[in-house]
Amino acid sequence: MRTRLGNMARSASRGYEVVRSAWIKRPVAVSSYLLLYCLHAIYAQDSRPTSRAKVYAASNPGPTVSPITGQTLRRAIKSYHGKVILINFWATYCPTCVDEFPALVRTSERFKNDGLVVLAVSADSPDDVDTKVRPFLLRNHVTGKTYILTEDPDTFVPNFDKTWLGGGLPRTYVFDRRGKFRFVTSEGQTEASLTHLIKPYL
Repeated sequence: MRTRLGNMARSASRGYEVVRSAWIKRPVAVSSYLLLYCLHAIYAQDSRPTSRAKVYAASNPGPTVSPITGQTLRRAIKSYHGKVILINFWATYCPTCVDEFPALVRTSERFKNDGLVVLAVSADSPDDVDTKVRPFLLRNHVTGKTYILTEDPDTFVPNFDKTWLGGGLPRTYVFDRRGKFRFVTSEGQTEASLTHLIKPYL
């Protein structure tokens, strides 16, 4: 480490002497070079990934957490044509969501070979993926893909479901194998109640 820092210091010193010598000979050209260098540095700073993008790119252990919006959620529903889809909106700060989540996981595992697809969509802040969402999913033994809402709820909720007044959590939807909406509830669920919701469409 120290050798690397020493080499960097010597390189910087040589670079300074080159620029100093060039400045004496061609001050206008060097000024232009410095201006371009500064502009490049500013552009590089602005074009770096945001902290939110880094959250999704994190290499921490745990299930994949992908960003989703109303548009991409509707595409996901269409892509699972032929499957029964159960969509559950939840958050780590919602006590009812936390209580029902193990039942959601068990139901997903129990009926996955019968054509059930569970899309769990977290309403947590995207900045909390590594600190709250992934640890919660790990505690509940979730190995599959889950999602986190990145669209403003004030935009998402009325576009996805105009009856979802207040956008309260949890919120669970059932779509049949043709992608047709069948049922919605804002009540906390058990494994038995979830089975009752999906059985008619399996």
